[in-house]
Amino acid sequence: RYTLTSCPRGHEMRSEAETGSSNLQECHPCSETQYVINPNSDLCEKCPPGLVCQGTDEISIVVSGSTWAAIDGVYRLQTCPTGYHKISNENEWQFQQCEPCAEGLQCVLEVCDSCSDCPVGKYKDIAGTQACQKCPKDTYNPDTNSKSSANCLPCKAGSVTKTNGQWSLDACECETRFYRSLSLTNWQCISCPQGAMCA
Repeated sequence: RYTLTSCPRGHEMRSEAETGSSNLQECHPCSETQYVINPNSDLCEKCPPGLVCQGTDEISIVVSGSTWAAIDGVYRLQTCPTGYHKISNENEWQFQQCEPCAEGLQCVLEVCDSCSDCPVGKYKDIAGTQACQKCPKDTYNPDTNSKSSANCLPCKAGSVTKTNGQWSLDACECETRFYRSLSLTNWQCISCPQGAMCA
């Protein structure tokens, strides 16, 4: 009796036990939306969004800088580059990919697994690999995970900041020719009276 012992590249070996037929043994071709690493032991696997497959063990990586490894007959996503987070769950290998960080999130590390909130003083208004932006001068933002420049609050009238990226109202200082009122809880910058010098 003939027994199928090996298959060519781009095929999976199907035996009588798998097909339920005592007469059928075959080398079944994988489709172009699949891959198979070892045709004699592995199955045709669905190509994940992070790869471009040819129906064989040959693959192309969608996101440059991401790393993949062949483990137990499956290509597994190992790392993603700066600005991405890794989607890779056990037994859900068909969904693997490196996805850009969403609004309000960033990853500035050389190797990224997950995205983190934009820190105080910053915001990010579109999904992408870029880092969060600093709030402009004369504004401040006390919140994390800010998704809009509208989260950068303007300083009180007559006050400015020395630099951008500020996160506290305390960073706003009264301009020249203004002085700060004595109230600590609800202060304001008041115009310096005529005949006086204000620091």
